[in-house]
Amino acid sequence: MHMSKSRTFPVTVEEAFDRLLPMPLEALFTRWCGPIPPVRSTEQNGIWGTAGQQRVVRFVGPGSVRETLVRVDPPHEFSYELSEPTGPLALIVARVQGRWVFEPAGTGVRITWSWDVEPCNRAAHQALPAFARFWRAYARGALDGLEGILLSSQESM
Repeated sequence: MHMSKSRTFPVTVEEAFDRLLPMPLEALFTRWCGPIPPVRSTEQNGIWGTAGQQRVVRFVGPGSVRETLVRVDPPHEFSYELSEPTGPLALIVARVQGRWVFEPAGTGVRITWSWDVEPCNRAAHQALPAFARFWRAYARGALDGLEGILLSSQESM
């Protein structure tokens, strides 16, 4: 199932891309939304930004996923794969292909975040429409938070 959420921000494409790609996930994903928890921490080596890198994302409460950065095309997009879920996500998700796209929009940028979710079984497939509603709310919260982060970086310039 494909899920996506977009938002326009009053910063350049380059600034948005350069700030978002290496951003600590726990700064962006701070709220529960149904079975999707906030991020507590990440275990990685070096600055996140090179295709092929892997890290373990640990959630608040039980659960984690392995994230692999699949493609980095500055300043247009980056994509990743989430695999090996544990905790609540493991009841629904087998694998996720995620993508962030950055497109010019007037004097700013339109950022689109999307997930293509592979369910873990037939019952999970039936639950995907409800899961998609939770994901869209989770994405809206993340994009709201991203706005504050991007705009605060402009004010300090």
